[in-house]
Amino acid sequence: MRSEFNRFAFTLIELLVVIAIIAVLIGLLVPAVQKVREAANRMSCTNNLKQVGIALHNYEGTNGMFPAASTGPASTSAPTPPFRHGWVAYTLPWIEQDNVRKAYDINANWYDPVNAQVILIPIKTYSCPSADFGRMATSTSMNVYGRRTAAAWDYASVNVSSYAPGYSGTTNAARRNGVMNDRLGSAVAEIMDGLSNTLMVSEDANRPQLWVMGKKRTDITADTSNFPNGNVGPGEVSGGVWAEHQKAVSVGGASADGTTTVGGGPCAINCTNDWELYGMHPGGVNGLMADGSVRFLKSGMAIDFLAALCSRAGGESPISD
Repeated sequence: MRSEFNRFAFTLIELLVVIAIIAVLIGLLVPAVQKVREAANRMSCTNNLKQVGIALHNYEGTNGMFPAASTGPASTSAPTPPFRHGWVAYTLPWIEQDNVRKAYDINANWYDPVNAQVILIPIKTYSCPSADFGRMATSTSMNVYGRRTAAAWDYASVNVSSYAPGYSGTTNAARRNGVMNDRLGSAVAEIMDGLSNTLMVSEDANRPQLWVMGKKRTDITADTSNFPNGNVGPGEVSGGVWAEHQKAVSVGGASADGTTTVGGGPCAINCTNDWELYGMHPGGVNGLMADGSVRFLKSGMAIDFLAALCSRAGGESPISD
């Protein structure tokens, strides 16, 4: 004898209501997850910069001054004969990369064949987790050091460009110096504006990809006149190799739309990663101060305020971010 029972099923309207509720919940959940992930990435980026600060202060304590942003011909802070290196190479032992430092030949240029394999090694401490890890950048200035491909990085020492308001001309040349400059380091005593008021290193993330105003741009060519270290195509920006000797970002600002840097402009932070301060964090970038602390520099900071922050002995008043 077959038993009778009732069958229950969703109606089409009920099913659509359930789907709509699930869609709303997902819509609420995904931004929350992304926000938590970015908060974790920003904290990790902050920790990276703190490690960089410790490494730079250890170098200063050992050598009596911070390293030059770059060494090379006519440099007094490089081996004899002087070779082309960036400050990153000198900090490797203090960021738990002593094996890389031992494999890296400091008595040869960074781009020489003896270093070709070493510079392919990505250095996690020098990569912001909000950026793409494992990127490879290519330096292409054939008349200077030939074409070399190496692991990319996201942090740069900073100084001031002559494009920045109030810093043009030879009379302001010394005021444009940061803590680490081309062939010129500095001792703590030379940071006259105060360690806590002087920006030493900040983000210039995701090179060799060209990013403008929060978007990856593959349709335009970077403005390379300010740092003519190679021909780049659409969607590319020069620099970004961790071993490269060109290590300092000269802050001068960009146009309001972020597409032009030559001549400077009012847009100071997160406008373009074409040799200006740029982070993958919403609202600003992380910056390492000369005292080893890390501050979050907001995108709305005026270019003259940022320039004052990058100058080590410009005589500017302390400023707030």
